[in-house]
Amino acid sequence: MKIERYYFKGGQVTIVDKVNCDTFRWTMTVGTAAGYSTEARARMPEEKLAALFQRIAAEVMAAGGAYISAVLVPSRVLYHTDWGCPEGGELTYTFSGSCNPAFAAPEAYRRALDEVARRLQRELSQATVLLELMPAELVYYREEGEGPA
Repeated sequence: MKIERYYFKGGQVTIVDKVNCDTFRWTMTVGTAAGYSTEARARMPEEKLAALFQRIAAEVMAAGGAYISAVLVPSRVLYHTDWGCPEGGELTYTFSGSCNPAFAAPEAYRRALDEVARRLQRELSQATVLLELMPAELVYYREEGEGPA
């Protein structure tokens, strides 16, 4: 991990750390309607799914895991209609995030991420959840005194 210090003036001098490190980023796509049917055209309200994710992430952290932060966006999965995909696609959501080693070791973060994905799959009664992991170089800017040291 490499830390560089930057100084900005905005009425006063502020120290900002730029932390470069190799880590990974991820995306997870989940449906919210159980099974493969025309009901897959319905989507759980975004706020309800966000609250469910936050609850699960907090429970995983309380059990000794890392906390998984995420960005949530509505999405649509398109697969063959012969396999049960509704015309126009299955309404889904995609979570994304990255492992910031300033908050959690990559191995611990990965274990917690796997647990969050499995619990979401069970609670949403989904046959599948797609979790993709990609290598990433993380650049994390923080002002002095903010976030972990």
